[in-house]
Amino acid sequence: MADDDWRFSVEEVGNADADESSGGESDAEDSSTDADDPSPMGHSPLEPGSPSLENALFVLLGVFVTLFVIARAATLVAG
Repeated sequence: MADDDWRFSVEEVGNADADESSGGESDAEDSSTDADDPSPMGHSPLEPGSPSLENALFVLLGVFVTLFVIARAATLVAG
């Protein structure tokens, strides 16, 4: 693949190593911000809540399906 095939050049995208090295120094300053402020990624912080019955049943269903698949695979291997 030739260099002409790329859609963006390195100058347009930037250097990931340079972003990480400069971002590490500013993390100490960002840690003093309020919890109500959005994170640097633009997301608000997670707050704990009580799970609904529907969500709990969905998790249990996932656990049972996973255990069934593992048990079925074990019987096929041992079989």
